[in-house]
Amino acid sequence: MLSRYSSVLVVFGLTVACMPTRNTDLPDGFVCNGNACALPDAGTSDSSVGPDVGVDVAFDAGIADVATSTDAPDVDASDGAGPDAAAERPVDAMIFDAAVEVAPPLVLTIAAGAAYTNGKVTIAVNVTPTAPVSLYKGTTLLTTLTGSDGGALSYVWDTASELEGTYQITASAQLGDDSKTTAPVTVVVDRTAPTVVTATPFNGATNVPVADPIALTLSEPLAPSTVSSSSISLMAGTVAVPSTTVLSADGKTLTVAPSSAIAPGPITATLDVRVADAAGNKPTLTWSWTYPAWVVYGPIISMATYAPGLVVDANGRPMVATTERDLNNTSQFNLRLTPALAGGRWDQPIPSPLNSSLQGLGLVPFLVYSGKPVLAWSADNASYVSRRVGTTWDTLASPPSSSPLTGLTAGPQGDPFIGWTGNGATAPAGAYVSHWSSTTSSWDALYTSAPISPLGPSYLQVDPQGQPAFVADGLYRYLSGSWVNIPWPSGTAELDHDFAFDGSSRPIAATTSGTLLQLLRYDANAWQPWGPTLDVGTASPKRFNIEYGAGGAVVAFGVGTGITVARLTTSATWDVLAPVPTIAGTSSDPLHVTLKLDQAGKPVIAFHQFLSGDGQYRTSVVQSNR
Repeated sequence: MLSRYSSVLVVFGLTVACMPTRNTDLPDGFVCNGNACALPDAGTSDSSVGPDVGVDVAFDAGIADVATSTDAPDVDASDGAGPDAAAERPVDAMIFDAAVEVAPPLVLTIAAGAAYTNGKVTIAVNVTPTAPVSLYKGTTLLTTLTGSDGGALSYVWDTASELEGTYQITASAQLGDDSKTTAPVTVVVDRTAPTVVTATPFNGATNVPVADPIALTLSEPLAPSTVSSSSISLMAGTVAVPSTTVLSADGKTLTVAPSSAIAPGPITATLDVRVADAAGNKPTLTWSWTYPAWVVYGPIISMATYAPGLVVDANGRPMVATTERDLNNTSQFNLRLTPALAGGRWDQPIPSPLNSSLQGLGLVPFLVYSGKPVLAWSADNASYVSRRVGTTWDTLASPPSSSPLTGLTAGPQGDPFIGWTGNGATAPAGAYVSHWSSTTSSWDALYTSAPISPLGPSYLQVDPQGQPAFVADGLYRYLSGSWVNIPWPSGTAELDHDFAFDGSSRPIAATTSGTLLQLLRYDANAWQPWGPTLDVGTASPKRFNIEYGAGGAVVAFGVGTGITVARLTTSATWDVLAPVPTIAGTSSDPLHVTLKLDQAGKPVIAFHQFLSGDGQYRTSVVQSNR
């Protein structure tokens, strides 16, 4: 019997060295224990051995094919009568199995992992020992590989004639009665370059805020190895703009972050030619847009009786609150809160916190942003404050007076402050400030003042330490538990002033002399001139708006039919911005000019103008790009 696994040499009457084997490879009757096998009680016709002796076989890898010989290998003989000292003597040998090399088990592997290709792809297999290997595409034979020594084999599959799609490749081999088939590997044939799903800003855009993201989203993932920090290059005219490109986790979106401020003007973005998908297909794209000096958000129909509420959200985009006439009942009014989108566009209005329209013209909107919009208004002898929470409004407890509100702001923790005027009914005539306590869910009386003046608190705000201040017959600050009046400089109008705080909580205001504007800062218990004067070109500018932020103090004011905006920089020089674009087709000067700054210190302006074409007012919002 020929065994594939061992060679078994059986010599009657002797224990013989042989190669390792298994019980199943021995003739019937043999029993193995460790490295020795025996045929118990096996009779023999060899008279020199004697009857009824067992045949023992010891294993040793050194045996070779043996026939009857007078020069047998060294053996240990056991004939049942004790050790035989003769090292060599004639023996009768019977070969049950010839010595055969052990055939190792068949091992077959194929290159693992998905492969992407737009042309040729190499499929690698490894087989031991030598055996033909068949490669299959699904159930279709691709090719059969052979090799004289086994081991690594490969096949270059040209997919030019294949349809684009996903293919499962397997390898099969057989050696004797041993066969193997690999698990499939995936090969994706893709000859289509990624296409642009969205480009932000869109190609040709001309009304783009510099704070908007620059991003490119493609139809399929890019190979990360083809993307670098400079995969999208920016050019401002002929000048390169330093920037960094980042690939999203899903491989489909490239986002560009400029490393320095970009001045208004045309911008061109170009995708690096090395960028490719996993199959090597390369998208090509160059797109451009323009950063204008001022981004203009389309006019909103509104009432011009009161100043618009204006804030800038955490993304640097404006949000405006206006009063609008009910289209179904023109004698009633409602509130409209409109947020902005990227690209200088308005989003859909946020539903009003009012359940229905209100009668009369007393609907005055105040708006502040503290992580979420907070809206306050007065109408029909009542006042309200409501915070936007998720997709609903959370209306706070009624303010302590039914008198009209005169201001709204928020402290460092986002809690609202309101200003209101005592009307003699619920409080003596005068100016008051109340603070909403999140702890008690009520209006805190801490900031309720004694009557100050019949003039209501205007321009209500808080300093960097969270203490309120407002304008009445002077500038009133809440310091050390009481109100302190800081009179305006002699000759300065009382209520025509906005004010701000610098980074050190020092108040900032403005005054004019002829056509010259002078900023003032309250320092060392006195108003001090701050910076040089600015010639505003007219002896009667409309009221000033002042804000302080990154880059210095900013003032905005109406001059005739236009609006002037200027920044007193940290180097104490005036930087006059480009003229503010007003609404085309209007026949009135800008009304109720309102100023806010975004996180980068860029001005955002809201104002009303009358459109003679339809006899209605519009609210316009513009945002500076510098």
